[in-house]
Amino acid sequence: MASKTIAVVGATGAQGSGVVRAILAGGGEFTVRALTRDVTSVKARELAELGAEVVAGDYSDPAGLAEAFEGAHGAFLVTDFWTHMDPEKEQAYVRNLIDAVQKAGVKHVVWSTLEDTRELIPVDDPRMPTLLGKYKVPHFDAKAEADAFFVE
Repeated sequence: MASKTIAVVGATGAQGSGVVRAILAGGGEFTVRALTRDVTSVKARELAELGAEVVAGDYSDPAGLAEAFEGAHGAFLVTDFWTHMDPEKEQAYVRNLIDAVQKAGVKHVVWSTLEDTRELIPVDDPRMPTLLGKYKVPHFDAKAEADAFFVE
């Protein structure tokens, strides 16, 4: 039986690299396509040496993402808020990821999200400042808002 490919976004980051390594150690049922912005980085080369197919994948490039997901059976999706620190950009990147996996016909997706802190501390609660007009913890709340995109 041929191996199914799992595409892992953010493959050189903390979460993504752990997912890549776990799949590669899993005994061969799955192959890994590691998506990263810099395929020449030391971490990308290390993943290639372990057996991952390393390809370029940038959240801001929808066409490139769709190409990177082509033929993948599953995908692990994560975004890195800290590279831009912008909730709107975070959500745009998540939409790009969703569009790309849909276009490529990916069957299974795992989305690494965070909780919406406003469920515990509402925006009008003065115990904690409200940032950018609607967030208590922007990197949590923006990612949690993006969960709805998957339902759509």
